[in-house]
Amino acid sequence: MKRKIIVLLLVLPLSIIAQDRHPEPEERMTPKQASILQAKEMRLKMELNDLQEISIQKAFEKHLKGRPSRPKNLKLLSNDEKFELRLAHLEHMQLLQDNLKVILTPEQYEAWKKSQKKSRFAMRDKRKKMMKNQMQQRLRGPRQY
Repeated sequence: MKRKIIVLLLVLPLSIIAQDRHPEPEERMTPKQASILQAKEMRLKMELNDLQEISIQKAFEKHLKGRPSRPKNLKLLSNDEKFELRLAHLEHMQLLQDNLKVILTPEQYEAWKKSQKKSRFAMRDKRKKMMKNQMQQRLRGPRQY
């Protein structure tokens, strides 16, 4: 009887700790919320006036609502479907750029383009690090306890 109680006391904390391995994904912001935040950030970075901020907020909201939906599994798509998906994405991004070019001054537009390029390179570097870590973990093999 004592052994059963000891085993239970040892196993119970381990089972409680092991249960929350995959937390639920966070809810995404609505397009309106995301557009407000983006417009406020741009106002701080580029010294926008009130009219520009409101116009940019509307442009971002329209951009986020009209964004083409991404399929669940890209690996199952044919090359033609991938091409069409990429083409729709690029056309959508071009439309946003055209809208921002009208709203912003040339200096502000160049600053925005520069920040976009910088964030794109940062994301690429982050992705490379993540892939490198995954490959290193695969090469090490399963953990030995």
